[in-house]
Amino acid sequence: RLREVHRRAESLGKTVLELGSDQCFQVFSETSKGLDQQKQTHQFYLQCKAQAKEKGQSLQDCLLALRQAKRDLELLNQAPIGEDGAEPAGVAQRREDLRVTIAGGQQTLDSLAAEVRRLKAECEQTQLHLSKWDAARRRDFEVWWGIVKDIAGD
Repeated sequence: RLREVHRRAESLGKTVLELGSDQCFQVFSETSKGLDQQKQTHQFYLQCKAQAKEKGQSLQDCLLALRQAKRDLELLNQAPIGEDGAEPAGVAQRREDLRVTIAGGQQTLDSLAAEVRRLKAECEQTQLHLSKWDAARRRDFEVWWGIVKDIAGD
């Protein structure tokens, strides 16, 4: 990595110090060990984040549908009964359909919530791993850059 930083500076007709800390760090990062693995991990993080967003939207949609079904059932339960004490035709079936919909919606909601929590934890773990890689690379560079500046100062 360090040779590559020197080569890049030479190819531009500059010394490492003339290239500057930011450009040197960029070259240092581009030539880091495990860069391909880090790129793959970053890609995985982006996919995980997109899945979490998609599942979160599905969770929101499911929650809205579940609330609507509960409101519909509540309204149906408040519907007036006929003079003969019987419910209007189809009300019992509609009530049962809404109960089934609510039960299924609750199961879906629970499943989606668990999946969103799992994906969130996975994203956070991956992000932490990437942050540690970045911090280690920055630390290695700062040590090297300090040595370069010390040598140049002598």
